[in-house]
Amino acid sequence: MEKKPDINLEKSSLERVCEVLSLGGLAFFVILIGVTWGKLPATIPIHFDLAGKADGWGSKATILILPGIALFIYATMTLAGRSPKNINYPVRITPENAERQYRLARHLLAVMKAAVVWGLLGLTWLIIFTAQSPTPDLGSWPAFVLVGAVFAILAGYLVRALKK
Repeated sequence: MEKKPDINLEKSSLERVCEVLSLGGLAFFVILIGVTWGKLPATIPIHFDLAGKADGWGSKATILILPGIALFIYATMTLAGRSPKNINYPVRITPENAERQYRLARHLLAVMKAAVVWGLLGLTWLIIFTAQSPTPDLGSWPAFVLVGAVFAILAGYLVRALKK
């Protein structure tokens, strides 16, 4: 196994902003669920088909799954960002490119972390809104927005990482 340089990088402004956004999103999960819990019906939509129509139902406690996933992703990406030399890269890491590649990877993790937390928060809000609606129809756009955002962030990273 190839030994990668160990570089201690200070947090960038982007990383600090994304950290605040991520933690803010996690706090909004608590507020959103706390404010709406008593208004939720006992059964809520938990799965939607490609057209956005509810096709799976569960107890209102299942609304806690998405914040749990968001917290797990937040924690995992935070830990990964603390040791960028242990991340897999699309290029060979050398002493000359290590700082740049590590910074790019940490930026990817920070942006992805904030995007996933806020995406799951938005999805939770839509599920709560849909659960209180007479017609449980989410629409197809949320899935396309979430998947599109993830791919756009990854593509942006890859373009920068592969650039010489």
